[in-house]
Amino acid sequence: MKIEELIVFFGLPAQNEKFDKFLTANGIVEKPIFDVDSENPTERIQIPEQGLSLEFIRPISYHQRYGSVREDGEMIFAKIFVYATPEDEFSAYTGQVLPGVSTNITAADALDRFGVPSRVRDEGDPFGRPNNIEYSWEDVEGLSIFIRFLKEPPSVRHMVISPKKG
Repeated sequence: MKIEELIVFFGLPAQNEKFDKFLTANGIVEKPIFDVDSENPTERIQIPEQGLSLEFIRPISYHQRYGSVREDGEMIFAKIFVYATPEDEFSAYTGQVLPGVSTNITAADALDRFGVPSRVRDEGDPFGRPNNIEYSWEDVEGLSIFIRFLKEPPSVRHMVISPKKG
């Protein structure tokens, strides 16, 4: 499954005809629906063997963060988590993340490619993590990009791709 193929489905429910066919063709049979018993506002399709996790949120949450949904549904596709290194049960994603960008991107290359980040969190930040530095860009070709880099050894830990915040 390629990220460029997934991005086109942002703002749609998994039950959208084209999205449903795409997911089914990629071996994903169970689609996220809102669980009224738990009232959990988030559902994920985890694809650990490919290093991906797809996040779906309630339409009201999508509207508040990103703007209008493209089609009504119970849970709307909002984020792609990309694992650059094996973590827990996830393998490393090996494909292209964006045109000319892979999970092997360096912090310097990311700054050159995406420009000045909207937010930076270093390990000294109250919400920072040891040995990590995080960069967020709010509008890269209509997308929000988050990258968590490990300082030692220098590498990408994971990335999150979502629609540009509305």
